[in-house]
Amino acid sequence: MRALLISLSAAILAACAATPQEAATGNASSASSTTATSADIYAGTHWKLVEADGGGALQEHAAASGVTLVFAEGRAGGRDGCNSYSGPYSVKGDRLHIGPAAVTRMYCDGVASDVEAEYLAWLQQPLERLIDTADLRLRGTDDGRTLVFVADAITAPEQ
Repeated sequence: MRALLISLSAAILAACAATPQEAATGNASSASSTTATSADIYAGTHWKLVEADGGGALQEHAAASGVTLVFAEGRAGGRDGCNSYSGPYSVKGDRLHIGPAAVTRMYCDGVASDVEAEYLAWLQQPLERLIDTADLRLRGTDDGRTLVFVADAITAPEQ
């Protein structure tokens, strides 16, 4: 089950590789497959989950969950509410595919565990990009659930 969730998570992050212009015009679907490169506009972008639909712990605790999505050097990853995850991402047609993703295995219980399970399950399906200048909206193609992320500045580590 966890391996399936990790694979789905990887698929979702891949869909985010299209530029906002491609997503808005639908031009991203003209290419059959694109692998993220260091030149893509998401490289280095840090997204923070602020909203989710579909009920459950993910919707109820989205803004406070700590779920993040980061694109860098052809990989997507972040925090899933409990653990860290990372994997390659690609775009196939108009779908983002993430994974397979590796996930740390720290123990969490309660809300953090519930958020993690829901998020990783959601990530395993192909994701449709709904991108505008203010946020990144990803809709699961299997369950129709939409998650909304906003760009979040990353502070440089202290030297």
